[in-house]
Amino acid sequence: MGWVVVLGGGPLFVSHRRGSTVCIDLGTFSVRVLLDEALYHQIDLAAGGPAPFLLLGSDGPTTEGLRAEFPDRQAVEG
Repeated sequence: MGWVVVLGGGPLFVSHRRGSTVCIDLGTFSVRVLLDEALYHQIDLAAGGPAPFLLLGSDGPTTEGLRAEFPDRQAVEG
């Protein structure tokens, strides 16, 4: 569990686990699908190994905002 942070550049995923902070640049991933559901937004990321994904609550970023941050995605309305 963590946060998606945008500080004027690409989005970052930040989490705290086992006493240390982890920061992953999400700009290095391409987005396969942006799924817009009633309770959450799911962002499926393309990677060389197992495909990671992000789940964001529907009260978080807007779908339009996510599309702006992840422009290479395919949007799927849920």
